[in-house]
Amino acid sequence: MGSVVGKNSLGVVRRWPELPQVAAVVVMFAFFWIMTAAKGTTPFSGANVANSLNYFGEYGLFALALGITMILGEFDISTLGTFALGGMIAVKVGSTNPWLGAVVAVACCSAFGLGQGYIIAKFRMNSMTLTVGGYLITLGLCGAINKNVQGNGNANIPPFLQKEILTIFSPMSLFVFAIFIVAGVALKYTSMGRKFLAMGGARKSSRAIGLPVNRYVTVTFGLSAALASLSGVLYSYTTATSLVDPGLTPFLFAVTAVLIGGVSLSGGRGAPFGIACGALSLSFLYGAFQTTAATPDISDTVYGLLLLIVAIWSAPSLKEWLGSIAAHPIFRSDKENKVAA
Repeated sequence: MGSVVGKNSLGVVRRWPELPQVAAVVVMFAFFWIMTAAKGTTPFSGANVANSLNYFGEYGLFALALGITMILGEFDISTLGTFALGGMIAVKVGSTNPWLGAVVAVACCSAFGLGQGYIIAKFRMNSMTLTVGGYLITLGLCGAINKNVQGNGNANIPPFLQKEILTIFSPMSLFVFAIFIVAGVALKYTSMGRKFLAMGGARKSSRAIGLPVNRYVTVTFGLSAALASLSGVLYSYTTATSLVDPGLTPFLFAVTAVLIGGVSLSGGRGAPFGIACGALSLSFLYGAFQTTAATPDISDTVYGLLLLIVAIWSAPSLKEWLGSIAAHPIFRSDKENKVAA
């Protein structure tokens, strides 16, 4: 009976591989519900869920930016810099027209990302090494722009991005959800998306069969920079501030969300749907901390433990180790032990 239940459970997971990510959202929302109830309110009263979804809107695209490079088997550290640079350019250029500021910011950061991707693809460089340099360059540009470019568009930016829609949504959160849907459809249902996944899991084999690996790597880093900068634009517009140095908070959010979302550290596995679930999970955790007014040392500790847990869970050799333990005679039924004997 137990073996039948186990086989059925495995079958469900195989048919719906995103089930763990959905479960993470449910668990975090339940925790969020408990914390808000302890304060005498419900998640849907006031702006409880709306604040969590706005947090998802501010950082969700950043997680997607990092996630697509990891699915390809790369790691773009410079996303943290383009996040800050996108917000800085948008605020400075968009003092009279926020739409123009956003377009210029995304265009500039996309060009920077394409340049990085071209160098990485052309010379087959380690992306982590090169993008550390890209991160430092973008932070330097943020400081130079902030110091030398006059004007600040914060006061002229309309508050429509966080306007309430159906109590819990906002134009920003719905826009970010839409981007995730488009990315998910493109990755799962187009030939380009399938090639993209194939390259992430087997780069050498992809080159051997003639797939345009260099082109995909270049475009992926351009998209990564565009998404990270757009995330920075949304953050700057909704918080009415531009960051010279964003710190590690956005990056830690993105890395944790991507790992919770089921993206493989070795590339070739993952989907925008899973990344969105990871980002939503962390957003509800953030909402719980906001509701309970948790101090930074508590929230940082919890985020750190969560990152450590999901990093270990994502380790390639963990399943083999767990399988070897499960195969030990002590965990096998009497019937199986007799057959083995």
